[in-house]
Amino acid sequence: GVSIQKPQLLSPGVTVGGTPNNYPPPFFMPNVDCGKNIAEINADGTTMSPGSWDEKFPPQGVTKLDPGVYCLKDGFEVNSNQTLEGKDVTIKVEKGEVKLDGNATLILDAPDKGENKGLLLYLPMENDSQVVLNGNANSSFTGTILAPASEIVINGNLSSTGFHCQIVGYRVEAAGSGK
Repeated sequence: GVSIQKPQLLSPGVTVGGTPNNYPPPFFMPNVDCGKNIAEINADGTTMSPGSWDEKFPPQGVTKLDPGVYCLKDGFEVNSNQTLEGKDVTIKVEKGEVKLDGNATLILDAPDKGENKGLLLYLPMENDSQVVLNGNANSSFTGTILAPASEIVINGNLSSTGFHCQIVGYRVEAAGSGK
């Protein structure tokens, strides 16, 4: 029942009568699990161990994440002039938004091996909250950002390393002055 008035305006061309694709496309969502571990702030007050976290993340004063999986129940928000560094981390945001400020220094790197190899940031289908990714010139992100039900906004920065990521979202928008 479809009629295309000006097919020459569509690129690539459209096939009438084709089979529709469902959203999300068929792929297996990762099984990211924190188990029964509760994330804890180490005695130094600046380092955090992996596990589940029920409050705003990261907690005040935390600047370093130990390797592992962080399951967040109240979003992920890094504000202006904060620093957060984590190597071999996977961050699963079960509920809440992701807001990473442009004046923050963020050095986040996904695991190189294991069950969550390459997965940096994950919002399951049940969490369709917005993801806003910024960072200052010293920031770097390495790994897949998987938020298939979310709108993702990437604001470019002048970082020499920037985003080395595969980004999957419902809608992905790039803005800013970076490359």
